[in-house]
Amino acid sequence: MNMPKMKDMPYIFGVKLRFWPSGQQKVMVEKNAEAARFVYNRLVSMSRELHDKKKTAPYVPLDRARVQELEKLLFPGKGLKVETEFKVLAPFVQEKYVDSDAVMHAVMNYQTAWKNFRERPSCGIPCYKRKKTEISYQTSCHYTKSSRDGNDGSVHFTDKDHLFLPKLKRVRVKGSKKFTDFLFEHFSEARIGTVTISRDAQGRYFATLQAGCLVSPWEKWKETGTDGAFDLNLRNFLTEDDGTVTDNPQILKKTEKKLKKAQRRLSRRYESAKKSGKKLKECRNYQKQKRKLAVLHEKTAAQRLEFQHILSRYLLEKHDTEYAEDLKAKNLLHNHHLAKAISDVSWSQFLLLCSRKAAEHGKKFVKVPPQNTTQTCSCCGYVCSGENHLDLYVEEWTCPVCGIHHVRDHNAAENILVRGRLLQRKEKERKIAA
Repeated sequence: MNMPKMKDMPYIFGVKLRFWPSGQQKVMVEKNAEAARFVYNRLVSMSRELHDKKKTAPYVPLDRARVQELEKLLFPGKGLKVETEFKVLAPFVQEKYVDSDAVMHAVMNYQTAWKNFRERPSCGIPCYKRKKTEISYQTSCHYTKSSRDGNDGSVHFTDKDHLFLPKLKRVRVKGSKKFTDFLFEHFSEARIGTVTISRDAQGRYFATLQAGCLVSPWEKWKETGTDGAFDLNLRNFLTEDDGTVTDNPQILKKTEKKLKKAQRRLSRRYESAKKSGKKLKECRNYQKQKRKLAVLHEKTAAQRLEFQHILSRYLLEKHDTEYAEDLKAKNLLHNHHLAKAISDVSWSQFLLLCSRKAAEHGKKFVKVPPQNTTQTCSCCGYVCSGENHLDLYVEEWTCPVCGIHHVRDHNAAENILVRGRLLQRKEKERKIAA
């Protein structure tokens, strides 16, 4: 039976597994990551050189010849591949421990970066990847014509606790039992695609599998027949339209003292290493403190993510449709008085989690325009402006037209609910008309 391609899979999900490599495997991971980084940076260097040489090419014959050479490398003709040219330019990419797929994916990532630059206004041009503690590279799972199921590829599970990876061979893994069990039960209907091998700032190693399946790995949550809305804010994390308030956990604020202390200690050890003329890699105390600081940052991020996972699940299980403001958190960060607090609550991440969970579990999550949701009276529709405009510090106010007293955040949540229902009604009318 021929394995279905990843693009033919209706359900695609990721499985992140931690693994424990041997000393030799650690060296192999670093070599592959550095090879991928070199290829990507070399392509960036070539594109920048091409841009500069094109300015002088009409007047300088040598530059004209160099432009033709660079165009041939960066934009090869039919049947030619950039990664093939790199085998000539950089022979070390053909070493025994270097995965050819790592080079191929580096080229693909570079091409994707240019595509994103052209299609998305917020994306910049591809830039150099600097050397740092966190490293990663990508490889692919290949199948043959005789492959019977999704576990017959070049990346496969030898058992539930061990994974076979190209070049690295067999490694011990641990991760989400739910998804690994699902893969084992449905390997005849699933396949593994791209695999990302990475090392984080703490020195932990992970293998992230892109998996596709003909069967949904997510359970459908029960329908409640209701809809709801919430308003995100800083005083409390969110307020629902029924008046329920979820407090802001202020995770960064709770660990800020420890983070500052660890950062000061790291800075002192950096200065000490600089005075002694030693390389930072050779300074054990500096590297030790660097890992401690990374652990604190990772713990803070993990606590925030867990809080948001629990809350987003609670909201979407409670209602069939959930409405929220379409906040542009990146723009809000320009306010330097509130930037740290906005980063701590991580609104963008929370809205993304809600959107994903709704799509996965058969619910709806709708974003509505945020204009004047806090300035509008939910009873009469009056919009506060001019002298009546509400400042950020105002928590409660009374409508000057209808005289109804409002709690600012609860009133905003009610306005979001009304706007969300209106958007849904217009969407249904548009579908019927079409």
